[in-house]
Amino acid sequence: VILNFTGTVINLSQALTKDDDNLGNPLQIDTETYIDIEEPGVLINHHCEPNAGIINTNTLIALTNIVQDTQIFYDYSTTMSDGLWTMSCGCSSIHCRKTIEDFHFLPELLKEKYLRMGIVQNYIVREYEQRQKVSQVCSH
Repeated sequence: VILNFTGTVINLSQALTKDDDNLGNPLQIDTETYIDIEEPGVLINHHCEPNAGIINTNTLIALTNIVQDTQIFYDYSTTMSDGLWTMSCGCSSIHCRKTIEDFHFLPELLKEKYLRMGIVQNYIVREYEQRQKVSQVCSH
């Protein structure tokens, strides 16, 4: 465990009033529920090849051995499913997706990898499983 994200719990409409001037840093934890994260959690950035991930809604864990003075990153897409936010990425990974958006837009193999690792928010896992069921029904 690296840290637990803390902050005020806010709803979707409150999250939407936050702007990009560091007045808010919502972490989506359910369909319309967010944590407006505080330091030190707010200092954790995105990377397309993360060395950390979130479990149990707000617990950041190491995915690899992280040596001292190494920056910690998680993939923001593992927490997002509101369809309202994107971010440009220049993480320098050879696998950089350039635009970060909701989990459901990730390549299928990456979704499956993150799901196996257990680092996808529970509400997104439920959505994903529901979409899979619908897809199976529609394909028959």
